[in-house]
Amino acid sequence: MDVATNVALIKTGVNSFKTFLRSKQLQTNLPEQILDPLSTMIRLGLLAFYEKGTKISIANNTLATQPPGIFQGPTRWSSGSKRTELHLLFKPIIRALKHYDMSKNKAIDKIFKLAIQGIQKLKSAYPDASNVTLYSLNFYVHTIQKGRDDSELLEILEVEKDLNVFGELWSEKDIQLVSILIDKLVQHRREIHLLHHYNRALIHVLEVKDAKVRALIKETTAKM
Repeated sequence: MDVATNVALIKTGVNSFKTFLRSKQLQTNLPEQILDPLSTMIRLGLLAFYEKGTKISIANNTLATQPPGIFQGPTRWSSGSKRTELHLLFKPIIRALKHYDMSKNKAIDKIFKLAIQGIQKLKSAYPDASNVTLYSLNFYVHTIQKGRDDSELLEILEVEKDLNVFGELWSEKDIQLVSILIDKLVQHRREIHLLHHYNRALIHVLEVKDAKVRALIKETTAKM
């Protein structure tokens, strides 16, 4: 398949997917969840280290995980979590690809590659998934893979009312710290005790950013 044909197929898929996103937002009749792009990619990457069947939920402008087990269903029901929340990943993923250059930053490249692994593992949480659910997750994987070396694809994948309010949220030292912790997670992924502690260390970093994200959103929306 040549590049032009591939881009045309992607463009058709993107238009269909964006129509789906708009319909879901109208159906939920809820305010949009604005997610920090890099925090989202890091949390998707962490799924690679979690138990199969772990699901995600999105609330308060944060992506959270819900481990498998007898309490997963009741927890998701009580919080209003549904698999249709997966459509909320579209914008932060595209913004991450647009705002961070994987080809020039090894730490970013590492984070994005791990996010692909996490999304692939997330599919195990939906064994009876509808075509839309699997399409969404496969679409995200494909987009991140292609976005690493296809600038034309990123031009097609436009996000309306793009909010770059998180441009200074992550310093280069922050990103390097995340990269180091990811290396530790990979190194000790079979040592449950150490894996837990390095995971918690990375979660604490993300929680600091979560508080700043909510403050930025509040400040930005107040000016609108």
